[in-house]
Amino acid sequence: MVKKSKPIKITDCMWIDLHRKLDCLTRQLIRIEDNLPNKPKRYLKFNECIPPTEVCRSVVSMMNGVENYDGFIGKLSEYYGCSIMGMYVSLEKVLALERQTGKSYVALYDPNLKVAYSKKKTVTHSSVLHEWFHHMHAQGVVSINVKDEEYYAIKYAEVFLQRANMI
Repeated sequence: MVKKSKPIKITDCMWIDLHRKLDCLTRQLIRIEDNLPNKPKRYLKFNECIPPTEVCRSVVSMMNGVENYDGFIGKLSEYYGCSIMGMYVSLEKVLALERQTGKSYVALYDPNLKVAYSKKKTVTHSSVLHEWFHHMHAQGVVSINVKDEEYYAIKYAEVFLQRANMI
């Protein structure tokens, strides 16, 4: 036979104690989350988002054609702590956007699929870094105004390649 337990009357002291314990657990959880690997570095300003010269050089040295996209995109994704961007050749996707907008594109980024599409099999370093910046913005790594995104994507690629001594 199961005994029914009486309801417990919680006093103010008990509530205060529960709140303290909950507060302590929350702080511990925040500390654990902050130390997780691949935690995105959120909301960097533009001048904070360019990696150091050594990283720029090692990434650019990995950019030797379409076969190596995964390697350097993986390295950038590891550095920034965000998801990996896919890179595919799709003339149809780029041409469809060109027909819609009336503008000419070398490549484009789809934030819903986290994928960049290019017209050609071989894309310039600048184009790939430009699309990577769009990916970082879509992932919330970089904090900029949406209307300035295109300007900063161009600037990001230029500064990145300058740091790597490519221009």
